[in-house]
Amino acid sequence: MPSFARRAIALPIAVLVVLPLATCSSGSSAPARAGAAADPVVIGPDDVVTPRAGRDYRVITTLRGSDARQATTVTDDGRVLLKRYDADDQTHFTLLDPRTGRRTKIPSPYHGTEVLEADADEVWYDAGRPLERPHVYHYDRRSEKVRGFVLPDAPGVSTEHGYYRVLGLVEHRVWFSTGRYRADARDIWSVRFGQARTLREEVRNKRRPVLGDGVLAWVTYPGGDYADSAVQTLDVGTGTTATAEMPTGCSIGDEEYPRVNGDQVAVDVSCGADGDDHSTVVADTSSGEIEALLHLGGEDGNLSISDRALFFFWTLYDIESRQAFRIWKLGRVGDANTPPAAGPGAHPVMIWPRGKIDHEEYTRILVLRWK
Repeated sequence: MPSFARRAIALPIAVLVVLPLATCSSGSSAPARAGAAADPVVIGPDDVVTPRAGRDYRVITTLRGSDARQATTVTDDGRVLLKRYDADDQTHFTLLDPRTGRRTKIPSPYHGTEVLEADADEVWYDAGRPLERPHVYHYDRRSEKVRGFVLPDAPGVSTEHGYYRVLGLVEHRVWFSTGRYRADARDIWSVRFGQARTLREEVRNKRRPVLGDGVLAWVTYPGGDYADSAVQTLDVGTGTTATAEMPTGCSIGDEEYPRVNGDQVAVDVSCGADGDDHSTVVADTSSGEIEALLHLGGEDGNLSISDRALFFFWTLYDIESRQAFRIWKLGRVGDANTPPAAGPGAHPVMIWPRGKIDHEEYTRILVLRWK
C-alpha cells in the first residue's frame, strides 16, 4: 500500500472558478496535473482557501421561489433542470437557460422518470424501479421525438428478486447492474439502446459499481477485510484496467461508493487507528496512481465529481491546480437529499444557501460560473 505522511502544503491562491475576467492576473501558473509522474498532494483544513467574487467566480443568476425549489441539476450544456410534480404526482421537466432566462419544456415520458443525462442534442431518462427492469427513454431535442426501451432480462436474474440499476450510457449503450436486493456485489451488463439482442455481460461480482465518462469503477477488498481495500477501474472503450490501493492506515467503508469522471476516481476513506480521520483519496484511472489525499476532517460529505473538480458540502477541490477552495460563505453544493449539481468543465454550478434547508431558506440558489 502507498503511504503518505500528512503534511501541510502552502498553496498559492489561483483561479478556480469563473471565466477569466479581463482584470484578472495570476502571479504564477497552476501546477501540472497530478499523475504517475507527480507526487501526490496532501491537503488539510489549513490549506483550504476562500475564493473571491469577480476573480474566482461570477454569479450568473439567482434562482428564487419555485425555481429554486424545483432546480435539480445543471446539464452538460449549462441549462438548469427544473422538476415539478402536478396534483397527480406526474413529473414535469423544464430546462432554464440561466444566461437568457429562456425556458424549454421537455417531455416526461413515464411516471417517476428521472433524467440520466442531458446535453444540447438529447436527453436520456431512467424510469426504472429497483425490483423491475428499468425503462430507458431517449428524447431528441432537435426532432422532439421520444423513444422508449425496456432493458432485456439478464440471464439468471429474476425480476422478483433481482435488483436492476442503470449506471449510465456509453455511445448509446445502456450499462446496468443486477444482483439480489441489498446485495453488495453486482453483475454488470450493457445493451445498445433499442436492440435487446445486443445484451452482453461485461464483468461479474463487483462491489458498488459506478460509471462515469466511459470508465467503470468499483470497490474491492483484496485481503478480505476493510484494512486492505482498493478501487479498480475499467476503461470500457479500451479494456484497460487499473487498481488504486488505499494508503496505509486508510480503508473504504462498507457503504462508500467511488466517484469517477473518466480521468480520476475519488472515494471517501477512514484513516487512523480509530478510523476517525475521514479523508478522500483521488487516483488516476489509467494507472491507479494516487494523485491527492484530502484530509478535510470529516467536515464535508456528499462527494461528487465533474471533469474539473471534486465537490463536497463546503469545499471544492480543483483537480488541475490541485487546490481546495472553501465556499461556506456562499453556501453548500447540494444537501442531504439532493446530489451536488455541477455540469462538467466550465458549466455552471448550483450553490444552496447556508443554514437549514426548510421552506423559508430553500428559496434562493446561486448559479455560479466556475473556471
